[in-house]
Amino acid sequence: MTRWMLILTGSMLAMIAGCQSSEKPSAGRQVTPTDFVAAAPRDATATDAGDQAAVDGDGEAATDTTAAPVDSRPVIGSAPADGAVNRVDPAAPAGEVVFVPNGMVGQANGRPIFAMDVFEPVHDILVQKGRELPRVVFRQEVTGLIDARLEEIIFEALIIGEAERHLAPQEKVGLRHMLDEHAAELIRRWGEGSRKKADARLQELFDQNLDQRVDRYRQQLIIRRYIEMKVGPKLNITRKDVERYYHSHPDEFRPKAKRVIHMIVVDNEADRQRVDKALSDGTPFKDVARTPYNRNRPDQAGLYGEVEATAGGFAPEALDQAVRTLAVGQHSEAIAVGSGFRWVYIDSETGGEHRALRDVQLEIRERLQQQQYKLHTDRLRLQMLTEGSYTDLNQMRMALIEVAMSRYARPE
Repeated sequence: MTRWMLILTGSMLAMIAGCQSSEKPSAGRQVTPTDFVAAAPRDATATDAGDQAAVDGDGEAATDTTAAPVDSRPVIGSAPADGAVNRVDPAAPAGEVVFVPNGMVGQANGRPIFAMDVFEPVHDILVQKGRELPRVVFRQEVTGLIDARLEEIIFEALIIGEAERHLAPQEKVGLRHMLDEHAAELIRRWGEGSRKKADARLQELFDQNLDQRVDRYRQQLIIRRYIEMKVGPKLNITRKDVERYYHSHPDEFRPKAKRVIHMIVVDNEADRQRVDKALSDGTPFKDVARTPYNRNRPDQAGLYGEVEATAGGFAPEALDQAVRTLAVGQHSEAIAVGSGFRWVYIDSETGGEHRALRDVQLEIRERLQQQQYKLHTDRLRLQMLTEGSYTDLNQMRMALIEVAMSRYARPE
């Protein structure tokens, strides 16, 4: 349990927002059971769901996506190159080789985990880091990325069986309709209306055929729906929660106005007269503050710093009042302080815009819901990762690190 708590990251949130594939479900909110039902054709029934199919421009029926395709890729052993395939991406710039490590590194809940599944979503990041970072630093960076991806993949594998069992008949019909539409979109995008062309192109780019890409999309939808079903009922934000958050974050909703002030300080009557004459002649305050007879940071035009507009605290009272009441761009007259004199100038003012509770309560509620959603999702995640059955994490991590070092890191 401890190891998962140490590497628990925001990868689940990334998976919820989209599983980092080239074809993503609609973003912006969670997939719910209602979406599956709404997607079903009006005359569809649970019994005819298996007969629905998308037809491409060649008149070919889209592939059956009700079951995960069988994959017979090799197992990655101790040697980093085992099961690795060097392939040129036709879409890549000339001369750029895309390395696709195509081997199994372990399993979770009986489902194989392939190296490509780990590396594909972070391929561009690994290429960039591999070029920029020394090998030692790159190894540290890639370890964190691998841990996050492994956690995500294992969680999906552990949850998918349970998620599938909770689909209602009408939801299955709606899901099938969504998958048919997705398959048709892939055929349009990658095959220009031809299923055969799309299948070949997807195999070239992602080392997965159309069946596998649609099944991947299917798993994303089912997992999101299951998490929403498990976590959604636990979300409970009361008005008191919203009010408590509002009053405990005054800097965000009721920020105090702050002013940047400059100050001229002289310690004798002769210098006071020089400053007064320069200011009365129209010389800008900051220019006067840069003269040698200013004892307060003449190199920074007498910059004093940022102060709260209504905080007070300056002495004597005349100086304090000037700081609080002068408008931006105004300066005070000479103010006697001890045996010397001071002039204050208001350079700028920021903040001070109060936002009433009624104007931000929906924003706060949404923020608290997101926090609760993440909390309950992480708990579900931790429980499944603690109790689930999968290949030893360190064993998979080490195999993947060696592949990443050989494929992405600078040469030794």
